[in-house]
Amino acid sequence: MKFTRRAFVLASAIGISPLYSWPSSQALPTNTAQFNSIAATEKNLAFSMTSPKPVRLIGFPVFADATQAQNGIVLYSGPAEKNKPVTIPRIEKNIDRLFWKFILFDSTANTAISPASFATDLGAIPAEKPPMDWPKSIKGATCPVDVADLKLLGVRHCHLNIALNLLLQSSEPKDKSKPENSDAYFRIVDGQKIHFNARYVRSLDKSIRELSDAGINTVAVLLNYLHHLTPLTHPRTDLRQTPTHIGAFNLSNTEGLNAYRACVEFLSDRYGVPQRTNGFLGGFIIGNELQSHWQWHNFGEATLAEIVRQYADELRIAWTSVRNTGSSLPVFASFDHFWNQGFSKNANRHQSGKAFLDELASLTNAEGAFPWHIAWHPYPENLFKPAFWKDKTATFAEDSPRITFKNLEVLAEYMQKPQMQYQGKSRRLILSEQGFHAGKTAETEQLQAAAYALAYRRLLQIPTVEAFILHRQMDALGEGGLLLGIWPATGTSSTKRPIWDVVKHIDTVDWKTHCDFALHIAGMKTWEENTIKHGPFPEKN
Repeated sequence: MKFTRRAFVLASAIGISPLYSWPSSQALPTNTAQFNSIAATEKNLAFSMTSPKPVRLIGFPVFADATQAQNGIVLYSGPAEKNKPVTIPRIEKNIDRLFWKFILFDSTANTAISPASFATDLGAIPAEKPPMDWPKSIKGATCPVDVADLKLLGVRHCHLNIALNLLLQSSEPKDKSKPENSDAYFRIVDGQKIHFNARYVRSLDKSIRELSDAGINTVAVLLNYLHHLTPLTHPRTDLRQTPTHIGAFNLSNTEGLNAYRACVEFLSDRYGVPQRTNGFLGGFIIGNELQSHWQWHNFGEATLAEIVRQYADELRIAWTSVRNTGSSLPVFASFDHFWNQGFSKNANRHQSGKAFLDELASLTNAEGAFPWHIAWHPYPENLFKPAFWKDKTATFAEDSPRITFKNLEVLAEYMQKPQMQYQGKSRRLILSEQGFHAGKTAETEQLQAAAYALAYRRLLQIPTVEAFILHRQMDALGEGGLLLGIWPATGTSSTKRPIWDVVKHIDTVDWKTHCDFALHIAGMKTWEENTIKHGPFPEKN
């Protein structure tokens, strides 16, 4: 993610506390028992289990060390027969077990005999369809500063960063007579009343409502800035060395987990059901560019298994929170353009996107598959060089170092593999942040416009791509010298860039009239040369 940043210096780092980490491969003693399904209603949980001998069904908070039975609560003890489901109350003493994980233990020994599993059959919990239909057009832009201009351009998608650390109110407002201290915004989670910042909520209302009224589908990117310590600050985040001061969400204790749940449930309930009047969201992107977590979702130095364990829980809790509010908004996992290599060679700070996706799919499938989707950022290999068709590290094989606009079809096909699918269908794919450097000359601005035209027309050939959200509407300071805007930062009607005209006409009947110049710039003669390649793609180049 590229945007204006402010450096924050924290006086001291908090200590690192143990974090439960079940091996991502579910490497347990030989499994003799299993969950066939865990179904939820608004009142109950029903467990279909199979075991040749009696079991103890034990529930654990998501952060608990589930390798020891004494860390959980015994919910049932007895035979486990597939056709005789065990039903328990979903809520007990204000605690909602919908968010727990469950393991079967031997009835007489402290030995786990099943992998951890979560409730995933939520069909009996009512869910409204999203308040806005997902647009057929893929055209989008990030960081809106002029919604009227976006509407004129025909933009139908946008993403909006939401800082959950700012959404949270540190405590119950004292002087409730002041508008900024209104007690109107709160969520009760497991009996705990969690308050939200009224001023920040109103600013979100204004932004989201304006975009909704313009017919623009807005996907929220949920972030955790480390401006100051909050319950969302994860104890493993390296507060001293984090490059961008954005961290993972704290799910390591009750306070952090409840705060995260409350934030997602509040946003989902406020912007994710048709009855509301505050504007509508189209989905949630959890964090940012996870295979480069050291920069964008800091979890300290962590192995692939550890960061995937953390992120799988973030995605699952977010999805369950959305469904718990009666909404069906989709939840997306965020990735940059690194595929078979990382941003650096430090494997505890940067992983490859392919390894991360493989591990994430394996873990979530083992613990109960649920519908998380993909938000990819296929920037050119060099962010200062828009000519993505020259990318040398974007190849047409599964071992490609990067996935950029040049070879996005490799990712699209990879997600068709059975182990990557959800319920036999490919997961949804949006391109939620990527752009082209405009440079400072007329020639480089033409190159920016050409790159957009060629990329957009390629993407239209990949049916699983549901959105192409260009970064960004206007240049911003603090992006390392990148000038990615449709407009320059000091833009006027007489200084708008050539890309503006291309964006406006890219999906109209006369698009060629406005885009044919791009062929010459790319060394092509016809648009047929801009056609995607079709697989199957080899494992190695």
